[in-house]
Amino acid sequence: MKKDINDETSSYLNQSRAYGRDEGKARVYDDAPKGKKERSSLIAAITAKGLEPKHCLAHPDSVNKAAFMIFLKQLLANLEQGSILLMDNWRVHHGKHIKELIESHDCSVRY
Repeated sequence: MKKDINDETSSYLNQSRAYGRDEGKARVYDDAPKGKKERSSLIAAITAKGLEPKHCLAHPDSVNKAAFMIFLKQLLANLEQGSILLMDNWRVHHGKHIKELIESHDCSVRY
């Protein structure tokens, strides 16, 4: 039984630290970016072989169901039949289309 763990993370690209100290422990002052924050997300699956580039997808914004479906299609094309996908309970991971896509590749899902 092969288990593959899927998760995602995101961060703001133009984020700066609120506080800082230099080597001499003096306070560091800097400007923070203004305006709309840019976000980037990474979706990845870890298999028994570890993390492989073909199991990752960088997305230029927050992950939604459409972005997750793109990742899932790419992932399932590279997984062995009979694999079990372990995913957290985020609502993007749920839905009839998600389950049907996974099962169409002879894989299953657990939350």
